[in-house]
Amino acid sequence: MPDLVFDLALYDAIKQATTMTDLYTVGCAQLSAAEQDWLAVALSAKLVELCFYRPFEPSVEDCRFIRDALNAHGDIMTPDNRIALQELIIGTAVRLAIKGLIAEALVLAPAKRLPTVMARILFRVALPSTLRTRVKTLVGR
Repeated sequence: MPDLVFDLALYDAIKQATTMTDLYTVGCAQLSAAEQDWLAVALSAKLVELCFYRPFEPSVEDCRFIRDALNAHGDIMTPDNRIALQELIIGTAVRLAIKGLIAEALVLAPAKRLPTVMARILFRVALPSTLRTRVKTLVGR
């Protein structure tokens, strides 16, 4: 017997989900509490990763889901994975802010990391590309 039952009712519920929170709620129906925590973190990580390799901009609701899930359950990740995901989140917040999606960026970025986000925005927007390249070379990027 499989762990999860993917029947027509589940398929219909997934099709009707319009937000990440809706999709998460549907996904939780057959999961234990611990599995629900992992699902929240996994959905958050995948959504942030999607921002890097597809032309996708998360909504404020998506950003809120990511922020809340990682605040509540981020401690279940390994320290290395948590650090890597935080870097992806910072990069996504910077990109969103530069595109003018300020509300999304502010919701997504942890408050304590806003100075880092602001510095990276300034780095990308205010510095000439030749200086950016030299700085990146100096820090090994």
